[in-house]
Amino acid sequence: MKIKALSPNQMDSFIDYLSAQVRSNGLNGEPLYLPVSPGTEYLNQQKIGKIKSGIDIEVGKPGWRRYWIIHNEGDEMVAHIDLRARDEPSTPHRALLGMGMNNEYRGKGIGGRLVEFVLEWAKEQIDIKWVDLQVMENNIPGVKLYQKMGFELQGKYEEMFCIDGEYYDYLSMTKRVG
Repeated sequence: MKIKALSPNQMDSFIDYLSAQVRSNGLNGEPLYLPVSPGTEYLNQQKIGKIKSGIDIEVGKPGWRRYWIIHNEGDEMVAHIDLRARDEPSTPHRALLGMGMNNEYRGKGIGGRLVEFVLEWAKEQIDIKWVDLQVMENNIPGVKLYQKMGFELQGKYEEMFCIDGEYYDYLSMTKRVG
């Protein structure tokens, strides 16, 4: 399974894949990896618009986004990783990482391959010096992966989210790439 850049003509199928990812959040014994109740539709039209438009924006400019995907042998999208501009002003030297994969592909080393790939890509970009991420603390496999890949904890937002009456902490992590 190869890592490939998402092309604009794959965007609609990518949105379908992301929607399925979001719907599986916290189901079947998996941890919450998005700060919403299990089964909640998280992708609204505004988010979808940003996802679609960001691919056409030059890296380093506000709103840019880049996506890489992995397909299985049946040509189904099974994992992705993305880097995007931070929303805060004066942060063109930083990128925000996001990723996801279908449950049956977790624990097979794919996440490590994706993170390694995107960190190498980021190193090649003249303006990107840091890759940041946020992860829910209960997502133990995600936290362990990011630590293994050299991300360092920058802070913890205690009880950042209250989902269905339960509180969840949110971790900020970063890695210098340039």
